[in-house]
Amino acid sequence: MQELAATGRRIPDTRMELVTMGGRWVPLIVQEAFTKEDLVRQTLEGIASQEEYQRIVNLILQDTLHYLDHLAHHPDTILGFHPTLRNYALHKGQLYYFDTFPPMNLPQPELNRIIRQSLPQPWLKVISWIFPRILNRVSHEYYDATAMVTGIVGSACRLRPEWSDKTLEACHEYLASTTPKTIPLQPILKKVQSKPRLSKGWTTLRKLTNNIGKPNN
Repeated sequence: MQELAATGRRIPDTRMELVTMGGRWVPLIVQEAFTKEDLVRQTLEGIASQEEYQRIVNLILQDTLHYLDHLAHHPDTILGFHPTLRNYALHKGQLYYFDTFPPMNLPQPELNRIIRQSLPQPWLKVISWIFPRILNRVSHEYYDATAMVTGIVGSACRLRPEWSDKTLEACHEYLASTTPKTIPLQPILKKVQSKPRLSKGWTTLRKLTNNIGKPNN
């Protein structure tokens, strides 16, 4: 969390404690709670103004671009980041990122190992060993700038499909005008020329691992 906060992300007070459960020690994540009204995804689901909807989406894009710019200036930093709509809260006008587990201050293959260990069914663990690219489909957007940014745009388009055309256009304009020069822009703009879509393989894996949630279900 210290490394994540060092990139400029605002995160709620979070700590890890060890507690006994069933005769063994298990880690327990304790995090400052937000109200349902603070959660960005729920806010965007019920918002009546397309302009306000886009303003909040732009806040998340801005936060992500700042993160990527920080990494570009600190190339030795190895840190994953998952800036999806459901991982943010707006509290008293300030944006908070609260997805702090699993820790991502490690290379993608090591994060894949943690994900594999936490899979709910043994047969899924076997499949992930045989086909490691399956896990890469999930964790790729935590490390790749283009996948990270286009994931936000795609989620924003899917969450409120009635505004998807305007959302896509506004995101394209925002990225074209505000992306720092340290971040390769053309691959991102190429991906958001049309509404980013999820592959069937990706959504199937998320469902099998019970890692689902609107708008990515």
